[in-house]
Amino acid sequence: MPATKFHLALEFNSHSDEHIEWHTLNPETLHSLHDWMDTTEKSLTTHDVVNWLNRNNLRMPDRENGPAVIVKTADGAHKEEYFRKGLRHRDNGPALIETRYDGSHTEVYSSHGLRHRIDGPAVIETNACGRYREEYFCKGILHRTDGPAVTETTADGICTERYYTEGQLHRADGPAMIETRADGSRLEHYYLEGKLGRTDGPVIVETKANGRRSGHYVEDGVTISTCRLPDITAIRGVSLYRTPAAP
Repeated sequence: MPATKFHLALEFNSHSDEHIEWHTLNPETLHSLHDWMDTTEKSLTTHDVVNWLNRNNLRMPDRENGPAVIVKTADGAHKEEYFRKGLRHRDNGPALIETRYDGSHTEVYSSHGLRHRIDGPAVIETNACGRYREEYFCKGILHRTDGPAVTETTADGICTERYYTEGQLHRADGPAMIETRADGSRLEHYYLEGKLGRTDGPVIVETKANGRRSGHYVEDGVTISTCRLPDITAIRGVSLYRTPAAP
């Protein structure tokens, strides 16, 4: 037979701001709370109850069928967070939904306290200035196998892509970091297992707006050589790389 559970809702109101927090208490915790309330002489407030929960390491927001934390501010901002047993968690949607007063919006998908989503980005952010960002997480680690794990675009036309495998910048078949600007210029960084590296060419490739390309060879974080690269995209089926001479 399932144990009896009690649900505690704590409401804070301050300067037209609203904060509601739900907790699930077992009978023992509820009994301890009642004992503390009975032995306290002063008039208690919601903040006193929160302080008691904090002192006893019992402040763990929890709600089964809805957000466990809801915050509304006077300037129109709104935040909802889903928790189970003190960990941010939701099975069928974002565990954090936040809209700020300027229209900026954030969604975070979490599972048992870790950012996680298997069918799309776990973090989606937009702001009033036109910036858009997506991040893919698997069990709390930046990871994606079928595209960039981080994509960000700005209002001035800059697009950045980063490829991660198990938390490390990594891409075996192309640049792991790509920055494309509105004027057509482009900057590429090649990474293998979290370190600048490439077996078949320069690890940093820069393309100017006029199409001129240059490659940079880096060793231990220091540029050891730079060369101008031909516009290989203008020659269909042709790739040209240079291998640094052996020391």
